[in-house]
Amino acid sequence: MEKIRIGLFGFGRTGKIVANEFLQDSNFSLEWVVRKTSRNKHKFASDLLGYEYEAGEIFSIAEIDESFFKNNPVDIIVDFASSKAVNYYEKAAGLGIKIISAISNYKEQDLNKLLSLKSQTAVLYSPNITLGINFLLIASQVLQEIAPHADIEIVEEHLYYCLRAGLSINGINAEVMLGQWEYQIGHKDPLTMSDHLWLSRYILYKVAEKYGITVKLDAKPMKGD
Repeated sequence: MEKIRIGLFGFGRTGKIVANEFLQDSNFSLEWVVRKTSRNKHKFASDLLGYEYEAGEIFSIAEIDESFFKNNPVDIIVDFASSKAVNYYEKAAGLGIKIISAISNYKEQDLNKLLSLKSQTAVLYSPNITLGINFLLIASQVLQEIAPHADIEIVEEHLYYCLRAGLSINGINAEVMLGQWEYQIGHKDPLTMSDHLWLSRYILYKVAEKYGITVKLDAKPMKGD
């Protein structure tokens, strides 16, 4: 699966935390960061955050024009900047770039402009968004827009092949986060259950690979509850 390309507006205290989250996640590629000032212009967010590779080139807001998004394409824009930022990336919506906004103090005209972009692309706006589980829940909704229904197809196909293989799979169910599922293996002796578990995981990897999806088997993918 190709990495999801991210453009980030805002590189203050919160913006740096968000940038760090994307840099740590192998599913994302932080392509660029836009900040209000020209401080550290054309340096890389990864360097400033202590990584030994270059990712997230920093641009000042003054450099953003109509050609910027064509020359620096991304899949999603994440906005932790200010109310006015939407005026700089509204052209990106026409290119189909999806938008996540976490701005809590929009001026009415700027909020109306953001909401108007829904006619051109997926826009997810949460004024009370926080880092951690709320942010990733919102981000997962955008990813669902990129690959709709892929998770359901994978789950159903995985169940089908497990049953055909004679594995003791007893059920499947969705979990709290979008794209998070579980299935149950059981009602056999411990050694057989262990074999069936490993085989079921192999089948899951192969089915997901067909859809270009990466599987994570973390028992608790998020910190906290």
